[in-house]
Formats: sequence, structure tokens, C-alpha cells
Amino acid sequence: MELIEECIVHTFDMLFDFQKWEDLQGLLDPMCSMLISFRRNETDKKQNLNATEAQKASNMTGKGGMTPH
Repeated sequence: MELIEECIVHTFDMLFDFQKWEDLQGLLDPMCSMLISFRRNETDKKQNLNATEAQKASNMTGKGGMTPH
């Protein structure tokens, strides 16, 4: 992810220096969408992991498992 961000910044800087405004927009629009998608996927993974852990804990206490005191 870090490498992708560095590439975006480098490309942005070059396009900006050469005043390639349409190319900048063509770079930024899909890159923003991609980064937002990555963020959503990471958030979804964390939420799913938390739900799985909560379900495991619930199953342990519901099946006669020992509950921590």
C-alpha cells in the first residue's frame, strides 16, 4: 500500500509540474476510488474479525464452557 501511495504522489508531482490538468484528474479520480475501496475492505475485514471473535466467545460460554471471572 505504501508503494502505491508513493507512486501516486510521484506521478501527481510530475503531472502538476508539467501542468497536465486533465491527466491529473484522470489519475486522481480512479486512485481516490481505489484507495477508498481499500479502506472499506480493511474496515469490513476488521468488523468481520470482531464479529467472528464475539461469536466464538458466545459459543464457548453457551456450551458449558468456563466463563472468566
